[in-house]
Amino acid sequence: MTTHVAELTLSHFRSHRRTSLALDPRPVAIFGPNGAGKTNLIEAVSLLSPGRGLRL
Repeated sequence: MTTHVAELTLSHFRSHRRTSLALDPRPVAIFGPNGAGKTNLIEAVSLLSPGRGLRL
């Protein structure tokens, strides 16, 4: 079974004060300068799945 995240909204999560993204079901590339919060977006998505997220 495949799961699709259609929208991601972050509020006061790590470096994101308020971020809202509409996501396409196709693969998504996240890019930007160092310190922009790219890894924090991935960590937010990882917290939706069973397990402990990216950081232990």
